[in-house]
Amino acid sequence: MLISLFFFEAGIYLYIFPLAVLALSYSIPVIKSGRKRLRLLEFYSAKTPTLALVWALTTTLIPLVEQNISISSTFVWLQVISRSLFIFALCIPFEIRDMEKDRQSNVRTLPVIYGKNATKAIGIALVIIELITHHFMNSISLPLIVGLDLSSIVAMILILKQNKSNGPYYYKLFVDGTMLVRFLFLMIAIHY
Repeated sequence: MLISLFFFEAGIYLYIFPLAVLALSYSIPVIKSGRKRLRLLEFYSAKTPTLALVWALTTTLIPLVEQNISISSTFVWLQVISRSLFIFALCIPFEIRDMEKDRQSNVRTLPVIYGKNATKAIGIALVIIELITHHFMNSISLPLIVGLDLSSIVAMILILKQNKSNGPYYYKLFVDGTMLVRFLFLMIAIHY
């Protein structure tokens, strides 16, 4: 990854630097509050939105800017919104899993504040909004929209099925694997 930084266009660094600072402030205590330094994830419900936003911007804007594609189009911003909502929704099962640890660490996540069931409902609502955004992306074909929709439905099912008895493979294989499922669905759609 470090080697690839030397091959980027100069303008890419204007996008990478703020995202890198945001990503680092997520886990390194760089934000001064009174006498102590805090990590971004310790701020009220900032943990998951920050993660989702950094992932979405990194995986949409950076490749587009690198290819000299304008990022001012509605399509690009629908992509960013859609990807943010998708990643945020995929974080919900992890948030619920880590609820007790976050509570003990005084990290105020959605499940700590609102509880497990309300957080699942928020996750489902995010996926529904994300599904709707797919249908406003006029620049992509119907098979691609169907691929996006199917992977969103998989994410919705995983949010609903999250419970305490899920082992580590549920999260590492199924929840994280949903991003690969999306990729596979989109590859099938492209070659359909």
